[in-house]
Amino acid sequence: LEPVRLHVQALLATSGVQGRAIALAAGVNDHSVFKLASGKLRALHRPVAEALAGVTLRACLERDYRPTSLVGGVGTVRRLRALAVDGWSPAAIAGLAGTTVHAVRKHRGGNHPEITLGCRERYRDLYDKIQSQADPRSDSDETRRYAESAGWLGPERWADEDIDDPTAEPLPPPPETEDWAL
Repeated sequence: LEPVRLHVQALLATSGVQGRAIALAAGVNDHSVFKLASGKLRALHRPVAEALAGVTLRACLERDYRPTSLVGGVGTVRRLRALAVDGWSPAAIAGLAGTTVHAVRKHRGGNHPEITLGCRERYRDLYDKIQSQADPRSDSDETRRYAESAGWLGPERWADEDIDDPTAEPLPPPPETEDWAL
């Protein structure tokens, strides 16, 4: 872990290199880069560590990081599906994200391997804000049932540092608790 941390810190110390550039070049979550560099991250999955270790200064400086740049969409799909597990309907997400219901359904469907950087960031920021909260709207039960029937995973099944990694496996399900009626 320490050699990867030192490599990321060295890249960040270089003029013009931002954490987002490193994350995009490695294909990992921004949070992983910032937590690793700050010392708050104690462990990394091997594919994430290898991806970060392989990032070059050239890759960070040459890539186009404008909001219209195309980036991997797997994290967006996972986030939108996790929100559905918590009952967030496409209409509620669209209203909060400033987009259309059609766009939310399209991105949640997972049929597009890439998404614009600006769109991914908008969904990521919204997810970070509302994850693990229930949608207060009346259609949330219908959305939960749909997500359950589709086999989607909730926010508790994705570690922040893994959600954008296409090779990451979900976390194990939490232990079930029994409801006891007296």
